[in-house]
Amino acid sequence: MKKFSLMRPQTLEEALTILRDAPDVLPLNGGTDLMVDVNEGKLISPRFMYIGGLPELKKIEVRDGTLCFGGAVTYTELGACPDISAFPCIGQALSNLASPPIRNMGTPAGNMGTASPAGDFNLILLALGAEADLVSAAGMRTVPLSEFYLGVGKTVREKSELIAEIRIPLVKGQHSAFVKLGRRRGQDISRVSSAVSYLLDEGRIRDPRIAIGAVNAVPFRSGTFEEIVSGKTPDEAEAALEGAFPAEANPRRAYKRYVVTPMVRRAIREAQAQEGDWQWS
Repeated sequence: MKKFSLMRPQTLEEALTILRDAPDVLPLNGGTDLMVDVNEGKLISPRFMYIGGLPELKKIEVRDGTLCFGGAVTYTELGACPDISAFPCIGQALSNLASPPIRNMGTPAGNMGTASPAGDFNLILLALGAEADLVSAAGMRTVPLSEFYLGVGKTVREKSELIAEIRIPLVKGQHSAFVKLGRRRGQDISRVSSAVSYLLDEGRIRDPRIAIGAVNAVPFRSGTFEEIVSGKTPDEAEAALEGAFPAEANPRRAYKRYVVTPMVRRAIREAQAQEGDWQWS
């Protein structure tokens, strides 16, 4: 293993100053992908900066009708927050996400930063209409998740920026679900995954978001599928999608063409019974 140095700033301001002055420094959050990169010879920087303990990035709160959590919040910490009951798909994803030790260290923001096409939580955030604040010493900007990913391992985040906060709008009456295809439960990356959210207006789907992962180079929303299901009952939507294929999908492996649509149909069906039970004031 190559020698490396590890910096541990005590404040967010200190961390941002380091990134401004030393753009070769690599932010290290949960670090669950680090050993994989080391084993595969992909350790590209000898200097790391650990941000997982920064108090400014560890907050979880409901603010202005939105669930807000910092860039250093782990999956375990997010799962222990009672407010995630508003998002059934999050509970489903966390129950299938890796192992307890990885959930104790891994973070949604870190998953976003590595930009894996198969990252389950990236898909969840996309389906829930999330956005993220990117902060640097020069200021802050907000980016919708739909504009965050550029390719495998590539995002709009600049080297001088950190993911400071992720926000998910709380929507009363929202139904959501997450399903994945893997070789085994839990400790395996998705072969194909789908997350959906929608409202039911007199039994008919309104404002659908259908996200698909591990198919293209980035997770994506299928506007074609959303148009097909909008205004239909869940049963009608499921039937209407039979035999269809999302125009936005371009899988490299042929088998994925046969499983994408069945997984979306299953997610729509499961979401019908999965309404968030957050305590609305």
